[in-house]
Amino acid sequence: MRFTMIATYLAIIVTTLVLMSIYIISLLSENLYSTETINMFAKANIISETIADVWGSDTSATSAQKFSDVVERSLAGTNIRGVVTNKSYSVLYDTNEESQLIGKVFMRDVLKRALDDIITTGENNMRLISVAVPVTFGGEIIGSVYLAESINTIDDTVRTTRNSLIVFSTLIVILIGMLSLGMSYIITSPIEEFIAVAKEISKGNFSKHVEVKGHNEIAQMAQMLNYMCDELELLEEKRRKFVSDASHELKTPQAVLQVSLIC
Repeated sequence: MRFTMIATYLAIIVTTLVLMSIYIISLLSENLYSTETINMFAKANIISETIADVWGSDTSATSAQKFSDVVERSLAGTNIRGVVTNKSYSVLYDTNEESQLIGKVFMRDVLKRALDDIITTGENNMRLISVAVPVTFGGEIIGSVYLAESINTIDDTVRTTRNSLIVFSTLIVILIGMLSLGMSYIITSPIEEFIAVAKEISKGNFSKHVEVKGHNEIAQMAQMLNYMCDELELLEEKRRKFVSDASHELKTPQAVLQVSLIC
């Protein structure tokens, strides 16, 4: 019974901790990704509106110099990559100069995933948050702004939090296991004493009693068991007295009968 109680407590605690950890990790991941996505959309919209004002009706590739400063200022201090294209998807500006995409056609599927999926996988299986917004001027789309950022930092934060929860949950399980062991001993010890007294009663030893501790239900049960032992002992004494008296009464006529026969 003791080990059953411990296993039950541990199963409940482990299940609760696992569900709680999953909920915390999911909520944390969702909030971090959502916050970063909103931040990137805000930057993309600012860049788009500023570029539209600076760009004007001149949509030639040479006009990239007009808004390169705008993009760099908006993305300063971040690891966000910014790409500006015209309406033909030709790259006018790219913060990653090593890619050498300027003048080339940017992949439409990349822009579409940025508009639809938000989280994508880039080179070397690097997870990215990407957003894309159109650049409009006079009610007409003249280009687009594409921003992408690695979410390795967010993933590292989530991973660190998950590892911390695992360590914390392990410590909680160990602590609960120790407490459960102590509680099971406290609960089952009186029951073991009850069993020992019951065995003595079955052998006819009604003088055995259970030690009463406290005023809880187990103490009340101990009092009732002791009361039953006292009653059984009293009943046993009455039975023995009855048998003794009956034996004495039966022996007296027999003795008189023997004397009569001798005479």
